[in-house]
Formats: sequence, structure tokens, C-alpha cells
Amino acid sequence: ITVIGLAGIFALTSTEAGNALHALDRSGILTLSAGTGAVLLVLIYAARTAGGTAANLLFATAAGVAFAVGSVLTKTITLLVGAHPDWSLLWLAGGATVFLAITGLLLSQSAYQDAEIGAPTAAITLINPVVAAAIGLTLLGERLVAGTMGAALALGFALIAGWGVIVLVMREAEMDHHHPAEPQEDDVERYLPTR
Repeated sequence: ITVIGLAGIFALTSTEAGNALHALDRSGILTLSAGTGAVLLVLIYAARTAGGTAANLLFATAAGVAFAVGSVLTKTITLLVGAHPDWSLLWLAGGATVFLAITGLLLSQSAYQDAEIGAPTAAITLINPVVAAAIGLTLLGERLVAGTMGAALALGFALIAGWGVIVLVMREAEMDHHHPAEPQEDDVERYLPTR
């Protein structure tokens, strides 16, 4: 289900030629970075509070957001290098991109901790293109290939992909319920002599 939704999103969010020709300026980069930082802090706090499968999904969502914004900033860097480069702007965008890439990596590691691989992977794979497309449409002047109808279809495919993530989470929770993990004995106790 998730793959079908993602395929639809990818098909509909590709932009027409010449639509993403302007990059973010300094205030755009700073605003996007600050907004992303605030969203990530909220998601991390929610994950730490929730615990369990919900925490894994919240960490995965945060990782997807970080990777998406990093890809948008990478696009900005590419456009800046192709034009007359402003080196201070390139350093700002490059620094934010590196920070978001490292943050996304750490968040994705937290998402996979004590969890099956399916749901976090699906969540990261879903959130990344959806957030990147939303930022491209709102800040970079991109347009959907199919216009308003394409936007409605892309939203429908996003809902389908989201439902696929929910199905994965429910399936993994059911498997955990039927097959609880075996308790692990402490490493030190394993090597102590028995009486």
C-alpha cells in the first residue's frame, strides 16, 4: 500500500521544466532552518514522552523532515552554484545541510532502535518526499505537473501511503503481542559460575 502511494506522489510532484529556477535567499534559509529546528524539537520531545512504537514513528517522522529540508537546501546550493554564487549564502546553506543530514541520521537510528524495520522505513520514505514537495511548492515556486487535479491526486496518494504505514505499525504491534521478545540475561551474569 505504501509503495503504491509513494509511486503516485513521485509521479505527480515532479515539476515542469523551468519552475524551480529561484533559490532561497538568506532570510528564506534562516526561516526554513529555524522552523525545521522547532518542528524537530517538538517531534523529539513527543517521541521521548510517548515511548514504544509511537516514539519510533515520531523519530522516523523527524528524520524524514530533516532529510527533506536538507534536500531542499541542497537544491538551493545547486542553483546558487549555477548562477553567480554568493559565498556567504553558500556557506550558510551548506552548514545547515550538513547539520540536517547528521541530525536526520541520528534520528533515524533512534527510530530503528528496538523496532521492526518496516514501519520506520516506510514513515521516513513517506515523510521525506511529501515535506520536500510541500516546501518546493510553497517556497521555490515549483508547480505540479497536473495542476490542481494533480494536487488533489497527490494528496490522495499521500493518504494511501499513510494508511500503508499505519497497517505496517498495526501488523508489527500484533506480531510483538503474539511473539514477545525473550528476556535477555545480563552479560555479566552469563559468565558468573553457577553454584
